[in-house]
Amino acid sequence: MKKISIIWNYRNAGEIEVRNGKLMGLFSDKAEIDGNRFSFSSDSENRLDISIGLKKKTGSHGAIVYVKSQKNPFCFFAEHVSSKFPVYIPEYSVIVTEAGDKRPYRQIEQDIKKKSGLSKLKEIEFSPEQTYQEAAENTRKLRGNTWLGISRANSSPPVRKQSSTSARVVLRMALAK
Repeated sequence: MKKISIIWNYRNAGEIEVRNGKLMGLFSDKAEIDGNRFSFSSDSENRLDISIGLKKKTGSHGAIVYVKSQKNPFCFFAEHVSSKFPVYIPEYSVIVTEAGDKRPYRQIEQDIKKKSGLSKLKEIEFSPEQTYQEAAENTRKLRGNTWLGISRANSSPPVRKQSSTSARVVLRMALAK
């Protein structure tokens, strides 16, 4: 079972749906809850705690949580939620973190911005492009001395050395003529 908190910085209402898992319950001090539906009446920070029963993974990811809210609906993978790296959607003023993380919205937001606030994809996008020259400068010079032999499978017959006596005989015969 996984316990997750969704924190909005405004009033919201909607329902929670879970695929590849089971919604065990919704909990909140400030919301009216009816089954999988929720409704906040406060305009300040609102926290909704969710308990999810996880099933075996199907495919590459496990349970998907759909937040079908009146304002700014979204979804996320339950296994991607952690207090160390919460799901932060600044355009929607929402943060998804573990239920054990009791920090308020503003503090989580400040902590994320201190870490540069960039996702891994954004960090890659803003990093300088790698070039061949830079890679060559940062690579060790590897030497691979290779001795190449001559194959023994030649189509020409092997050359025999002539002994000095047989060469003299051939020379005398040529001179005699």
